[in-house]
Amino acid sequence: MELYTALYTLFKNPPVSTASEMSAKSIHVMPNKQATLYRLNNSKNWHVRIKYKDKAGYWKKSTGTADFDEAWAFAIQRYTEINSDNLEIRRIHRSGNTTLEDVAREFLKNRVANKNDKTICENYLIPKIGNTIFAKLKYPDLEGYINSCDIRSESTYINHKTTINKLLRFGIQNDYIKTIEHLKLQKSSFKDNFSRQTTDIVNSTEWDTLCQNYSKWRGKSRGMKVYEIRHKLFVLMQFLLFTGIRPGEESEELQYKNFEFTEYKGRLVAFVDIKKGKMKDIKPRKIPIHEDAAALIFLELNFQCFEDLPKIQNIPFNNEADRANALIKLNPERKFFYVQDKRPEYARNFGRYIQYLKDEKLIDEEKKIILYSMRHTFITNELYRGKDIYAIAKHCGNSVQMIEKYYSKYESAINAKEVWEDNFKFYRPN
Repeated sequence: MELYTALYTLFKNPPVSTASEMSAKSIHVMPNKQATLYRLNNSKNWHVRIKYKDKAGYWKKSTGTADFDEAWAFAIQRYTEINSDNLEIRRIHRSGNTTLEDVAREFLKNRVANKNDKTICENYLIPKIGNTIFAKLKYPDLEGYINSCDIRSESTYINHKTTINKLLRFGIQNDYIKTIEHLKLQKSSFKDNFSRQTTDIVNSTEWDTLCQNYSKWRGKSRGMKVYEIRHKLFVLMQFLLFTGIRPGEESEELQYKNFEFTEYKGRLVAFVDIKKGKMKDIKPRKIPIHEDAAALIFLELNFQCFEDLPKIQNIPFNNEADRANALIKLNPERKFFYVQDKRPEYARNFGRYIQYLKDEKLIDEEKKIILYSMRHTFITNELYRGKDIYAIAKHCGNSVQMIEKYYSKYESAINAKEVWEDNFKFYRPN
């Protein structure tokens, strides 16, 4: 009320400006420099500088007039709008001078923001380019930001790009910016920065360590949601190792309808329809998975569909495959690895588990084991077993050239093994 009383008094009794005041470069319209009119050397019009009540800094703009009385009225009106108790009015009138930090802080309060967005906004975006006026954001600002972060891996780049894109979409939805087309980051601009990190495979001893200690780590979960995430992470670890499917979108976005169970020689097996992921140069593929992988998915499917089991209990099925397919048809769109309708950050959670094992001295500190290591281990194991390299490439959604490039040392080991075990044999045509 004190603010409005003071403003009402000013409106009824505007200040009388003397000739000396009119020639001054700045005039305080309100006490404590809350609103100040000033002139720039190259402009005849008055400009206004308004102090924010709720944070440090000023809102600045030209009044668009050289007339002092008109400029004074403009300053008073803008002050009431810029520092309004109504958040919507305040947001609308501050938008032209809103910084990236302001938008980021508001974005983090939105339900679409996750922990990864919070980390990137608070630790990188705000400290580095937070003072940039959001409406004046340009591509070089974002390009300079990515370079200043010294990002060396494609996955880290994708994390930053995802948060930036979400922030930009939030900005355009809330009228902080008119268009974001010119701000789309191009990976080709930064690919020279990425260095391929060598990822270790998981040997049988390490795999036993991962499995035997998992229940203890999972038991340290804080809350049921974290427990459920860690439960599904354990399923995902095994699924990746047994199938060679990529972590990320390729596996974590799988829906029930992407699985099809069948029987082969009395064993439960399945097909997986891969439609998402790293698919620019590779067509979607349908791959078979063996009994270990199929049994894992079958058990988890029954666990997730526990409440649906009564719906199919009176249906006669020929085998377990038909029973599983019936459950799938009840909720075909459900995401297999989602928790509470959201996709968890599995890679980060797996990293926490590996660090836990290293802290407990159960895994060598020098080992570079990430979720992707499961896929590397699968491909390596298939090569060691002497599987056809073309068949492996087709199954994993890779090119033969890529496998030869990154797995050549394992292929060499296979060739040596063949020589040592088979001795010399003449080729005899039929």
